[in-house]
Amino acid sequence: MKSKKSLFNVGIVKQDLRQHGWVSVLYLLGLLFALPLQMLMINEDSFRSTYDNLETYFDIGVTIQIIFIYTLSILAGIFLFRYLQTKDLEVR
Repeated sequence: MKSKKSLFNVGIVKQDLRQHGWVSVLYLLGLLFALPLQMLMINEDSFRSTYDNLETYFDIGVTIQIIFIYTLSILAGIFLFRYLQTKDLEVR
């Protein structure tokens, strides 16, 4: 027998994607801009000695990746769970 009460609210998920999808787009654009730019800089002679000991592509731009991971995950958490703090939020 199926339960009549569900803890999953589709309206909240749709509203979150509609209002806060820009955070994921910002993260994607940031990584697409930062990582290929550093990969192109590897080919220049002045940066070649800095990147001689790379083993994988994930070693490129580690600091910018860490900054993006921490800041954008905090922003996503703040914006996605804002409905818990606001009382007058309308879910369609």
